[in-house]
Amino acid sequence: MNTYQPMSLATGLLSDDPLDPEHLGYLHARAQNKAHDCVLAVFADEAGARGINRAYIARRLRKRPEVVSRCLTAPGNWTLDTLGELLGSMGYDVDINARSFRNPILPNRVHDMAISDISGQPTTIIRPGGPTDPVSGLTISGGTEYGNIRLTSTS
Repeated sequence: MNTYQPMSLATGLLSDDPLDPEHLGYLHARAQNKAHDCVLAVFADEAGARGINRAYIARRLRKRPEVVSRCLTAPGNWTLDTLGELLGSMGYDVDINARSFRNPILPNRVHDMAISDISGQPTTIIRPGGPTDPVSGLTISGGTEYGNIRLTSTS
């Protein structure tokens, strides 16, 4: 009989106990993915605005184009040096911020197809079934906004 009870991610990260290897793996992958997403967003913006491409970054960094392609394809084994080089080659500086796990950013649980219109006014989504949002379980009184999305009950 196995008596070992694995600790949940939230419990593990918020407790004072040593972190389990799977929690450390999660933190490593999350940091790498966030860094990769940041670089890709800057690359996409700069490609559209200035027409830069992977060859441009490779020339700036004096690296082979396939090395830059590999870096932009997946975060792999990135270091802070890699992050700084890629952003610096596109004219950006690294800005690092920390956020406590005790103050989570609640995700927008509305379907991706529910987006605001170009005017920036909230898109209204009618959810049948009473005053409680069936997805998040939040109580809706007249309407609740999540970013540019407004949930409204039909009761």
